[in-house]
Amino acid sequence: MAVKYYKEAAEFKKALQDAGITQLTPNNAENVEDVIDENGEVIYSFMNGPNADKAIFDFGDGIEEPQSNFNEHRLAVIRYVIESNLATALANYNNGGYQFTMPKLSEEDWATIMNNVSLISFLQGLSIGGKVYNGYSVINNNKNEEVVTENSIYLIEDVNNPNSSFHRITHDKSELEGLVSGSGAIGVFNIDLERRSLENGADNYHYYYPYRQLGCYSCYVTQTTSSSAYNANASNITNIYDYIDSLGGNVAKLYYTALGRERYSMYKVFRDPTQHMQQFTTSP
Repeated sequence: MAVKYYKEAAEFKKALQDAGITQLTPNNAENVEDVIDENGEVIYSFMNGPNADKAIFDFGDGIEEPQSNFNEHRLAVIRYVIESNLATALANYNNGGYQFTMPKLSEEDWATIMNNVSLISFLQGLSIGGKVYNGYSVINNNKNEEVVTENSIYLIEDVNNPNSSFHRITHDKSELEGLVSGSGAIGVFNIDLERRSLENGADNYHYYYPYRQLGCYSCYVTQTTSSSAYNANASNITNIYDYIDSLGGNVAKLYYTALGRERYSMYKVFRDPTQHMQQFTTSP
């Protein structure tokens, strides 16, 4: 699955280049407005500003990198659609009573919403004595079978040893390369480390773990080596792909194999590697 994920991605990239779509810029958009932050400042301009004439599908740095033209444009489009639809829904809901308005979400909340499966709840116009309460809350789920983010992949030291540990990719750089250097090391989807249940008739349930390994204390419990800067050895790294490329070859191979495998399986109705393999080997 990992091989097919990267192979099909390369084929898709070539198809875009052959079709000339890679020359598209935000300037080609029509009837769209700029994305405005909670302070009224433009954070992304489709028609003007520094990003307007940048090729959206510029593959120079890789479209999956956080600071690529494609990723910035992708997030801006998602935010624009959310804001536009919410504003329309609120306008249609107002019927002469309290005038509901689109709340100003913080940039931190927007980052959460656009990168995770999220639920946004709004509460406006609630009388609390001499004041009227207006507020919102954002709930996100970063452990689900529908989305595989860069932080969803963990590395197991030895899949054949239930007493070994699994680690975040941000575990201390000097230690991680040695911990996952053996032949039993693999990368796994974080939800596969959670407890599962199996129904055995008559409402009898059995519980099990797909993997029996234990979480690394320093990077899973205290998270002392899992800050946004990744760790002290990578303080000058600005995105996770540069960070992974700076690690040893085996670490990068394990990570990218698991990331490709799990992202490819998101497009299938089942997540059984054996069935996937049978499908790939028997199809013409």
